Amino acid sequence: MIIKILKMTINLIFYSKKEFKFPKKNKIIFLDEVGSKKIKENLLDQIDFTVLHLRYEKVNIPILFLSIFNILKYGKNFYKITFIKFVNASYAFSFIDTSLHYCDLIKEIPECKFILIQNGRRQGKELQPFLERLNKSKFKCDYYFVFNKEYANFMKKHIDTHFVVGGSVLNNSHPKAKFIKKIDRIQYISEFHTLESMPTVDYRKWELLPTEFSLKVINNFCNRKNLKLEIIGRTYEHNKEIKFYEQFKIPFTYLKKTKENYSHLSNIPKKILEEKVKLYKDAQGAVDNKDWARVIEIADELDIKFDDVKKDDTIYLEESVGGLSDKIAELKNTYAWLWANTNQESREKVKDQILMSLGLKNKEK
Repeated sequence: MIIKILKMTINLIFYSKKEFKFPKKNKIIFLDEVGSKKIKENLLDQIDFTVLHLRYEKVNIPILFLSIFNILKYGKNFYKITFIKFVNASYAFSFIDTSLHYCDLIKEIPECKFILIQNGRRQGKELQPFLERLNKSKFKCDYYFVFNKEYANFMKKHIDTHFVVGGSVLNNSHPKAKFIKKIDRIQYISEFHTLESMPTVDYRKWELLPTEFSLKVINNFCNRKNLKLEIIGRTYEHNKEIKFYEQFKIPFTYLKKTKENYSHLSNIPKKILEEKVKLYKDAQGAVDNKDWARVIEIADELDIKFDDVKKDDTIYLEESVGGLSDKIAELKNTYAWLWANTNQESREKVKDQILMSLGLKNKEK
């Protein structure tokens, strides 16, 4: 413990921003600055509070010196507990509900009520480091605002508190939309992967079973609410994707994917990307060479719909190809086109530029 205290003290002294005035005494203290602004804007509104920076990005020097006298009493938490006691808060809030060790801080200050607020969905694994601690006694806090009763029932085994089930505190702060029409369908965004694309994992465990479970829940909901299920395709391998979902024996309609989402280039299977790039190049060549038969063929592959064929096919083709030319012009502005027409030596640099434009990579300083 002595080594931990020394290490923490060094971090406080040499790496933290320093405050040289005592913190403001307040009825409310917020444990950890993370999330405090969101809670102030959506819950506490104009109510003032003091923040305890638990990641040591900021340290109060007067409190640090004062807390030295509490090292033996509070151990590694000597600075934090001294800070809370000095502020003399009646209520402590935390938006970081996965950091359950905050409960250990507040139990040293029984006159201060502790309120935890769930900040996101939970799968259980986020809590494992705390639930596997040597001290097997339950955590304690006064109130815990959670999304749903299922999570409250799960956490009852691990924390002694009064659960308040009310959904997301942040989402509930927005006014209810008045313009929403009654829905007639549920859209499920496909997460389909082919077996070949996942050679190193248990396909049944990671693809089949989770999808089967999700669709069963959604299908039951659709049946109760008299809604239709629409699956939005993820890949261009439409037949494979449709057959994948047909095996679960639930009614659905399938919405084909018609264009690439470039939010992350690495999600595009290399084989499919190469096939599409080749198709785009063929389309450009067909238009340049006025090869209308090939133009129609490519249009069909790209799911570009024409009106009914006119009596004079020549006029029809001449009118229709203009629309396809515009489509190809749009395709030439895509990242796929840029990538395909970049020589091998320059691709690494182009990739970095694309990722930076998408906000997926920081610019070099």
